[in-house]
Amino acid sequence: MTMTDENRPEPAPASEVPAEPKPRTPFDAAAKVVRCIHLATVKFGAFSAQALETSDAIPEDVVFAASTKFLRPTVMPTDGGFSTTTTLVFQVGGRMPGAESPPSPYALIRATLEARYDLKPNSPTFSEDDLNDYALCYCPFHVWGYWREYVQSSLARLDLPQFTLPLFLIDKAPGMVTDRLD
Repeated sequence: MTMTDENRPEPAPASEVPAEPKPRTPFDAAAKVVRCIHLATVKFGAFSAQALETSDAIPEDVVFAASTKFLRPTVMPTDGGFSTTTTLVFQVGGRMPGAESPPSPYALIRATLEARYDLKPNSPTFSEDDLNDYALCYCPFHVWGYWREYVQSSLARLDLPQFTLPLFLIDKAPGMVTDRLD
């Protein structure tokens, strides 16, 4: 016995099928906020650069490793906008080729940077979650150029090897953020 098309039940129209809710990502909220603000200022709140070894004490054939991470940005409302603050940390270390031991630390560079944003006229009101998501994605992005220059000049002043920090990619922010610095 064969079934004809007229004996099969009709599928429900797409408008009647409940859609799976799309999970919220920090990028969704950030995309809403970024259209309604402009960056007013960036400033350093605190900074330090520390050589943990002199350049003379670092072996010539050492293999260097460097990384940057940042504290989850905080958001504070301001008159006509908001301010975000984060602390970034650059660490450089190294080990001898083939060594299994953890890298020896050579330098630690840290800076707390604030980015202040003004809301454009007629901007909607954003939730605290929206602003926190925006801060996670864009605060490090907006201060990154200042951070890169500070790391470069600090390494030069400490007479340590130069590293070029890569460009900041917004989609990498969640993997670089930490809730506390050691």
